[in-house]
Amino acid sequence: MHWFAPPPWIRWSVSVVLVIAAFAVEVAGPKTTGHWFAISDIEAGTQLHPDLFRSVQIPSGLLPGTQPEGYARVEIREGDPLIAGQVTSQQIRAPEGWWAIELSVPGHVRPGQNVHLVLLSTDPTTIVTGITLTVETRSDAFGGASALATIAIPAEAAGDVAVASEAGKVTVLTTND
Repeated sequence: MHWFAPPPWIRWSVSVVLVIAAFAVEVAGPKTTGHWFAISDIEAGTQLHPDLFRSVQIPSGLLPGTQPEGYARVEIREGDPLIAGQVTSQQIRAPEGWWAIELSVPGHVRPGQNVHLVLLSTDPTTIVTGITLTVETRSDAFGGASALATIAIPAEAAGDVAVASEAGKVTVLTTND
């Protein structure tokens, strides 16, 4: 008495609905959002604007949204995403009447950080407090890193710092701030 078996319409309907739902989820894909990525190396202290970045679609929630506004707090490499820790709203400037000099510094120095310059060419040894304005990190062929910083110093110490720098007798002291 096979004729009295109920027709499988319910099972067929549920199967069709499941296949359509699975197809819709597959076609829709994950939700994405635009995020800014650097198109070239950006030095610390550079004013940020959208022309320095390109927008790339990434999964929503992967990185917090940050706009290219303000100034680069640290160096941003080509292809790096823009994140909040790399951006500051204040431009780092030397105080009025101070001079700037470029010196080799440890790789962890950041713009805006205070440094002590120990001048070994003076007797007695002199310590000058400066403010790091910009930092450019460089990699050497052996995988090491070095950094060159522009440091603002008081005008009255500029001559002593320049002489000591030329003689290679400046030591830069930093904190881990």
